[in-house]
Amino acid sequence: MSKQRCLLIFLLLLAAFGLAAQNAFTWKTGVAMLNSDPGKGFTGTSRLDWNQRVGRNIELYLDSNLNATDRGLAPNVQKLWHNGDLGMKFTDGDLRLKAEYRNLAFGASTLLGLYPQWNPTLSQKRLTQHQGTLKAAYALPFLQMEAYAQGKHLRYTPYVFNPNTFELEKQATDGVTDVYTGLSVQAPVFKGVTVHAGADYKDGLFDESGNYRLTDLNAGLAAEYKILPDASLSGSFDWTYRDGDAIGKGRRNHLQSVMRYQHRLTYSISGYLIYVNNSVLSGNFGQLRLVSNYLRGQLQFCFPLDPSGASYILAGGKYSPENKADAYFAETDYRVWKNLYTGGALNWQPDRQTLYTGKLSYYYTPVNELHISYTHLDNELKGYGADYIGLGSSIRW
Repeated sequence: MSKQRCLLIFLLLLAAFGLAAQNAFTWKTGVAMLNSDPGKGFTGTSRLDWNQRVGRNIELYLDSNLNATDRGLAPNVQKLWHNGDLGMKFTDGDLRLKAEYRNLAFGASTLLGLYPQWNPTLSQKRLTQHQGTLKAAYALPFLQMEAYAQGKHLRYTPYVFNPNTFELEKQATDGVTDVYTGLSVQAPVFKGVTVHAGADYKDGLFDESGNYRLTDLNAGLAAEYKILPDASLSGSFDWTYRDGDAIGKGRRNHLQSVMRYQHRLTYSISGYLIYVNNSVLSGNFGQLRLVSNYLRGQLQFCFPLDPSGASYILAGGKYSPENKADAYFAETDYRVWKNLYTGGALNWQPDRQTLYTGKLSYYYTPVNELHISYTHLDNELKGYGADYIGLGSSIRW
């Protein structure tokens, strides 16, 4: 990692500690030992979150997330990376403004395809990414308006495949810039029903041919009704027209329908069921073709004997046949004795992956805890397995 990136990480961490000396902040850290099929290793994380209100209208925040591993495991192809986020929010009545700067710095970066669809012979090592965002929202009694603008600049070292030597050859460090803008409006039609419309535009300024240029036009409606004192039914329908050279004509008109039913069955038991359908209109709007279906349900039981409400058990499943991503999951956390909790989770995707975890936590204050955890991963598709044993803490001042 270059001296400039090390200095940037140090300054962001130092800023977080300096701000925390005067204001509340949260620090979460942990380290885990890894035992996988290819070998052993470790992973570590350290995250600082800080926010402070200045006067009535301004809120400042800073997040600093540093991760390290001695193994490059997808999707974390880097062995050291830092994500820093500094921003400000301004609120005055119906007006909301937000300005944010984000920096991602990568260390011990591995080679990966930069744009495999358009140039499969080009690989790159990411160095750092700068991102700036501006957002504005204004609410009227009959209309809500939002707008945003965002720019990203990625610095990287490219490697180009040489057909003569059959090797990737290092090139001079370069950079690419992407821009994003958008505008949306939302208006209530009558009680429980709203309509909305908007437009989004993105462009890769580094490519004059416009292969990365995309315009989205969207419109839709959403509704929510309370059909019982403890049950609600909501739904939405969205149409998006995607205009870009990379989008085939048969995929330009995208339709999404969502239905959600939520019900508190008793004081301790609640659940929900959600269905999502994605389709496209192909041809001259004459053919409706299915892209994917998605059905997910969950039930949660909160143990009434825990006054903090932190003891619970939940279970559910997901049905996604087109994406072949069916899954069953369960999670629990239970107060064993005073401030000692034990928990675990299971995520099973048949013929794809099995993941389960166990955790023992001790809360020495209501918001500060220490924990030890164990995780087992079995990826059947890639024939890969791993075991993690970790220690961590969460501290809030």
